[in-house]
Amino acid sequence: MANPDIKNPTSIYGKTTYITPSGTAEENLLTNSSGSNKILKTTTLIACNIDGNNNTDCSVTLYDNATAGSGTGYPIISTVTIPFDSTVALLDKNSPIWIEEDHRIDVNISAGGTINFILSYEELN
Repeated sequence: MANPDIKNPTSIYGKTTYITPSGTAEENLLTNSSGSNKILKTTTLIACNIDGNNNTDCSVTLYDNATAGSGTGYPIISTVTIPFDSTVALLDKNSPIWIEEDHRIDVNISAGGTINFILSYEELN
């Protein structure tokens, strides 16, 4: 397991992933598997509350293991309320999170189907 040299990467790809959790259990947003030879740099994380009547709480956690249900979680965002019909930038390019090999980001919400998460990131090889 070795992260690439970020001073001289061989390639950098801009990518976007997204999820609308269907329930209140934690769900995976982004995984950097063990042995990927990549490092991922978050650039923007947006939470959009698509419920027209209710606020929804959300949390975002970084785990030190890429396997779902394992590893130690480190909260990035903890129980932030997203007002109904609103969009909030939770992370931006001024506060990136580096996702090393064998790490993942999971999200959870207080009411299923109410928040769209959109994460833009760079994949460095």
